[in-house]
Amino acid sequence: MSTIREVLYQHIKGNSQRQIARSFDLSRDTIRKYIELAKQENLSILASDSELNRIAIKVEEKLYKNEPIHRASAMIILAEYNEAIGNWLKQRSITHTQIRRLLLAEGVKVSNRSINRYIQKAFPKLPKNTIHIKTEPGQEAQVDFGYIGKMQDVNGKNRKLYAFVMTLSHSRYRYVEFAFSQDQVSWAQLHVNAFNFFGGVPSRVILDNLKAGVIKPDIYDPTLNETYSELSRFYGFTIDPTKVFKPEHKGKVERSIRIVREQLIAGKSYSNIIEANIEAIKWCKNEISHRVCTTTGSKPIDTFLGPVLRMRAFGTLGLKIVSI
Repeated sequence: MSTIREVLYQHIKGNSQRQIARSFDLSRDTIRKYIELAKQENLSILASDSELNRIAIKVEEKLYKNEPIHRASAMIILAEYNEAIGNWLKQRSITHTQIRRLLLAEGVKVSNRSINRYIQKAFPKLPKNTIHIKTEPGQEAQVDFGYIGKMQDVNGKNRKLYAFVMTLSHSRYRYVEFAFSQDQVSWAQLHVNAFNFFGGVPSRVILDNLKAGVIKPDIYDPTLNETYSELSRFYGFTIDPTKVFKPEHKGKVERSIRIVREQLIAGKSYSNIIEANIEAIKWCKNEISHRVCTTTGSKPIDTFLGPVLRMRAFGTLGLKIVSI
């Protein structure tokens, strides 16, 4: 109630909702709700301290009139079910609403708000720390292959469509190509197409455990597809599979499939896959590569071309470009 009163006091003093929200570390929706309810109680800029207290009490009553148990009492009662709540939270697909239903079956009537507050306090989640790993030019590329939807082939037949994405870890410059097959021949050819697009080959390619690349995933001794192994030996790159169910290990490419769906597929129509791939190349060269990457702070095309231009200036550009 004291917080509500101070919010209303700042409001009648002319502070904006943004300023008040920042001051109390509350959302603007919450601040707006307090003020709207207070206006229903005839809040005015001339309100006295006693009037503010009265209005704040009324606002709190309106906010929590549907809560069967007062907030402080709810915390005490929920603490008695701490072990049960902890066990429920370990179960798959559990929700706070379902926990409320389970407690209701035990005769405990508390609001969703109280349950959310208790769980946040009693079972805090450890924050996830993300470390951006920097890579040198030419050191690494990450690849992903994802289902996009369906598209007509050149014969007019509707077929499942997949997007192949290779992202260069240093520059975030990417190559995208659509394909109807995920077999090992298609997988190998897509790599060749990507290398031709970039004009070079990275030292290492990180991939998930797609069958076309990895037959048997293993942290120490994965069994690689023979066709893919031959490709890596021919072009001189090493294959580095991620751990199973660890998509964050190729985080630089992980969001790319979703971005492709949003920017190359959603709301667009193509007569066939050839037209779609022409558009994909244009998008890679002229659009996505010219947007500043929030991680690197630079445009991928600028970061990509920097080392290449330096190599050309010094006449060190060989058949195998490793500046990507």
